[in-house]
Parts: sequence; C-alpha cells; structure tokens
Amino acid sequence: MTLPDRWNAEWTELLTALCADDPARVGTVGTPDGHFTPVGPTRFGWLRGFGWAPAGGGYGLALIDLEAPGTVPAAAWETVCGPLGGAPPDLEGQLLYGEFTAPGTGRELTITLVAEHGVEAARARVTTVRIRVEPALVP
Repeated sequence: MTLPDRWNAEWTELLTALCADDPARVGTVGTPDGHFTPVGPTRFGWLRGFGWAPAGGGYGLALIDLEAPGTVPAAAWETVCGPLGGAPPDLEGQLLYGEFTAPGTGRELTITLVAEHGVEAARARVTTVRIRVEPALVP
C-alpha cells in the first residue's frame, strides 16, 4: 500500500482542526443529527467524512469514515501519533491507540484504531478510526 503523498500533513491538519473544534477547516459541516454533526465531503481523498461531537469545555469525539477501510496498515499512523499502544481486542478487531497534541490549541487527543484480528499489529489493516479530544489543558 502506497500512502498518499500528503498523508502526514493531511492527518495532522485533520487532528489539529478537531483539537481546535473547527472541522470546517477540512470539510463541509452539516446539520447536527442528534449526538453528532456530519462533516463531509472533505478536502482529502482518503476521508469520506466523519461524525463530530465538539469538545467545547469537555470531551469531543470524531468517528472517521475512511474512503477505503481495510487498506492501510496501522503502522502508517505512527508517523502522526507516535508508537501505537495495544488494548484488549473487541468484537470488531484488535484495538490500537496513539496520541496527538496540537500546538496552540491546549488540547490533545487519543486516536483509537480498530484493525483486523490475527495479524501482527503494525501490519494489521485499519477498518475503523475513532478520535477522542481531551479537555483543554489549564496553563
């Protein structure tokens, strides 16, 4: 699998926009439909869209809708969020997580990857991405 040329830059831009509670930086923000606001289409070919719950003064959440789930190995995210940690698998697959801090936002986030079962973690193909934005850090 060859990653898009701007993989790191585009993921960093997406994650920074989520930390800033500003998804309009990367896509079209729709009308809230209960718990989530749909965002899509986006400017990135690999990202169909995402459901977004703003962090405001607490936690935020984004449920990512990849254009081609199951085609990118988990190791690809390590260039953006550092070494991946592991968690016990669930019914969807093995769980891996990484962290990201966006400069200038006072926020960090946790990226949870759901990858295929039975394959060494770094090579496992990612099917689902969930992002949790943590509350702003107090200076």
